[in-house]
Amino acid sequence: MSLISLIDSYGYVAVFLGGIFEGEAVLVLGGLAAYGGFLKLPLVFFFAFMGAIVSDWAWFFVGRHKGKKVIERWPKLKNLMLKPQRHIDKRAPFISFALRFMYGFRTVVPLSLGMSTIKTPVFLLFNTLGSILWVLIVGISGYFFGDVLEIFLGKLKRYEFKIIISTFIGAMAIYGIYTLIKYLLRKSLK
Repeated sequence: MSLISLIDSYGYVAVFLGGIFEGEAVLVLGGLAAYGGFLKLPLVFFFAFMGAIVSDWAWFFVGRHKGKKVIERWPKLKNLMLKPQRHIDKRAPFISFALRFMYGFRTVVPLSLGMSTIKTPVFLLFNTLGSILWVLIVGISGYFFGDVLEIFLGKLKRYEFKIIISTFIGAMAIYGIYTLIKYLLRKSLK
């Protein structure tokens, strides 16, 4: 089975799962695949949005109904969650909206929001609006990334799609390693 047929068969599932698990890279790849004609851009948006909502809402409701038990079970989370809690209570609608843009905090923040005083419908509304904006910005950036690649490389159809995907994944891996090294250096200096 070739990469192209895998993308055709499982592309939307991957985009959905990417939306659940910190999905910028997967969403950009989904936009790139849509540009290449392998996926439909509206469906990429839909599945990424659904993944984002499933993740954010699940963590919110865990915080709402089991937050104290989670903190008791994992004491290291207590400081991480309770320190910013007063700020979360003051700005809960904005934080609910901006949650998708808080890379690396998409588990702790909705959990904290669930433990806050925000009313559930307010969280759901603002989080939905923020998720829509996140999907559009990140998904369209992947789509336009394909346009930029075409300018530099000529017609994308002449190139194997897996070369483009491999290049993008390689760039993301380099960025990930850079971020990890930066984090470890910062942590070791403290």
